[in-house]
Amino acid sequence: MAARPQRQRHDPRPEPGRGRPRRVHHSAAPGGHHRRPPAPAARARGPLAEHDDGVRRSIAQLGDRIDGSAALRSWQESLEAPAWDQPGAWVHGDLLPGNLLVVDGRLSAVIDFGGLNVGDPACDLQPAWNVFTGESRRRFRDEVAADDASWLRGRGWALLQAVIALPYYWDTNPGIVRQTTHALTQVLADGSH
Repeated sequence: MAARPQRQRHDPRPEPGRGRPRRVHHSAAPGGHHRRPPAPAARARGPLAEHDDGVRRSIAQLGDRIDGSAALRSWQESLEAPAWDQPGAWVHGDLLPGNLLVVDGRLSAVIDFGGLNVGDPACDLQPAWNVFTGESRRRFRDEVAADDASWLRGRGWALLQAVIALPYYWDTNPGIVRQTTHALTQVLADGSH
């Protein structure tokens, strides 16, 4: 059976750094109707609140190794942000430094699609706190045109990833501990707490 042709529609948002419209591909169902790929039920990135117990448990488990009070305040701010109320978007879900390949100072590839799923696109804002600092973070936010609610949810996803990974890898993977400690430090520095 031959693959169905991809139809393109105009997306008015510019490609980051290019100022040109991007093309969005949709698969055409029989009869010319467009269909959105279904979200894999067990892997969809739902609301941050679904992870509240695990985040609080991890923060408690970390004890005095982190500023637990600041982490809980930041987490609460993210939980209170307006939820994503649009149809789920395809998200990578794991845009951490080890999955972003850079050549000559430019992103050349993204790898590790094991976390690919459908959900809140704010979870793909993780590079803001894992890769960027200061002015480069502000520029990243401008390029992706993240609104305040998305930014708070994205910060929550970065915090979630860090506090879940830290106790798991604390004694076994110093590289991940360094990276996630860096990200958590950036998250806490970025908050209004």
